[in-house]
Amino acid sequence: FKSQADSFLDGRKEDAVWYRESVDASCQYGQKSYVSISRCDEEFVSILISREVEEGGPHPNYYSEALNFFSQTGGLVKFADIITADDALKEKIKEGLHKNYPELEFDDTLLEKEIGDALVNGIEDWYFVDGNICISFPEGSFGFGHAEGSLGVLIPAK
Repeated sequence: FKSQADSFLDGRKEDAVWYRESVDASCQYGQKSYVSISRCDEEFVSILISREVEEGGPHPNYYSEALNFFSQTGGLVKFADIITADDALKEKIKEGLHKNYPELEFDDTLLEKEIGDALVNGIEDWYFVDGNICISFPEGSFGFGHAEGSLGVLIPAK
């Protein structure tokens, strides 16, 4: 993880240098990182890493990552290791998104396709929290843009 974080930070520094030289000489680069543990027991450990990055522009950018491990082996847990990806799960996720974001007008055809694709390809952004699993879909999912950000839903862990 440290090498990934260093690589990420180096890339953002390069971006900041370019921005400072090409767009705004007063650009200040900075990063804050936050780490929290949302589950730690005999089965699993979930670690959440959030970053607030000043890369130039009117506000910082926010990035997050979740790491899930088997407590006994230290191996990474994949979503498919703990949840069966089926039509019932697809429906739970769809219902959860509608419930969590009533102000958004989802295109149900696009919603079903993107949820289905995520389940087939493996949900990447998820973690354990309070007896549930939080699934997050990245910014731009379901036809929405930057203003909506990433969209998430909680499903029961068992």
